[in-house]
Amino acid sequence: MLNISLKNIMTQGYFYVEEHESMGKALGVLRDRHISFLFVLKDDMPVAIITERKVMERAVKGMDLLTSSVNEVMSSPLLSLQPDNTIAEACEFMTKHEIRHIGIVDDKGRLRGSVTPGNIVNMLSSDSFSSSALVRDIMYTNIVLETPDANLKQAGIAMLEKRSCCAIVMEGDLPVGLVSEKDAARALSYGQNIATIPLNKIMSSPVVTVQEMDSIAQGIITLRTHRIHRAVVKDSQGKVVGTLALNNLVHNIGIVLSTKLQSYSF
Repeated sequence: MLNISLKNIMTQGYFYVEEHESMGKALGVLRDRHISFLFVLKDDMPVAIITERKVMERAVKGMDLLTSSVNEVMSSPLLSLQPDNTIAEACEFMTKHEIRHIGIVDDKGRLRGSVTPGNIVNMLSSDSFSSSALVRDIMYTNIVLETPDANLKQAGIAMLEKRSCCAIVMEGDLPVGLVSEKDAARALSYGQNIATIPLNKIMSSPVVTVQEMDSIAQGIITLRTHRIHRAVVKDSQGKVVGTLALNNLVHNIGIVLSTKLQSYSF
């Protein structure tokens, strides 16, 4: 299964901006197309990528995103693979470079599409999941907990420091919302001040939860059922102990899959 070529699972086509264009335009495309990244082209060739994480990083440092140019925010050079590379190679590549988006280019360097953790997880069949691995084996435990009235800058700083994909909004011991990098980028696309955006105005709610002792198969089914990229993990006492996200699954692919495939673990 992990020997399948990326051409069989990649997203064909792509959204892009030119490096000289404004971040205001780039943020508008991210918002209106409901996507998490944009490629950056120069002379029709891919040179970089804009991700929601990079948008957050620049915003918490005080950058006025709407008046900035794409080349002030983009990540360059673009990290890419080719269509004939395998899923195993893509998982290793994402883990090595700590990225979630890979550009797929042809042998002349022209952009053809992309591969994300979603592409990889969506091709897994139910009988490929390990019967013994649990959510606790791969969940992210360095979580960010915030109150509903905390502001986005405060949460963003914590998310970047802990390299967390989201902030969990809590009322007492109860998780009432999630704020992801996508939520942040959407709010910032309207020109709002990151230091004055309360989390309760942009959080996604209600929160979907899984148990740390659930099987990974159960966790993936929950993500698929709700069409979400992440869920909050609770222990047997109902305490929030982590998050389960698609990138957790890709970075731990040898644990996620059945034992006959664990030779691909890196």
